[in-house]
Amino acid sequence: VFQEHSITNRKTDALGPAHLYFTSSTDGGAHWSSRVLLGPPARTISDKEWWINGAIGIDAAGNLYATWDTQGAQDIGWLSYSSDDGKTWSRPLRVTPDHDTAVHIVEVVGGKAGEADVGWLTDAPQRGYALYLRPFSISKGWLSDPVQASGAEYGDRGEWPGDTFGISYLPSPGGPALQQHVHVTWGSGVHTRTTARDDIYATTVSLTS
Repeated sequence: VFQEHSITNRKTDALGPAHLYFTSSTDGGAHWSSRVLLGPPARTISDKEWWINGAIGIDAAGNLYATWDTQGAQDIGWLSYSSDDGKTWSRPLRVTPDHDTAVHIVEVVGGKAGEADVGWLTDAPQRGYALYLRPFSISKGWLSDPVQASGAEYGDRGEWPGDTFGISYLPSPGGPALQQHVHVTWGSGVHTRTTARDDIYATTVSLTS
């Protein structure tokens, strides 16, 4: 998955809005398939947020999942999936529930066959940056409401939390059949009356499957 910006001035390399594309190789990168546009042409990525898009994951059955966010009157996180090795993709599904221009750093990890977990780091909450997770099924859609993985810790809006965060699916043989475990890591600046620090956090979250 990659994003391509329009170039508005070739002398200065000034960039315009971008779109997300998919391509693949089966011979070690010597040749690549024709690129496929993800999402409608009217939904674009701002040249101010080029470094946080996009992310791609694969589940146990080989289904592909891609996430990104677009800017405009709202900043929206999106999910699209493919069950044919990326030749065709589903219509984009809205990931982020808030209707605002808050930052949305969106990532995805594939899980068991037909399922993926989507996460996003955002400063939409009044208290600052928070990390959310939501499980998705190709056959059933969203499996639960968003879960706030970051708990009571909120990052300071005045400090950029980083361009990415970590997300991993943890298989749990012998565990509850209707649960999956996702490990996430993220960074934030936390300011209180007595302390100011930049920290990296990690936690494991149990989600509906």
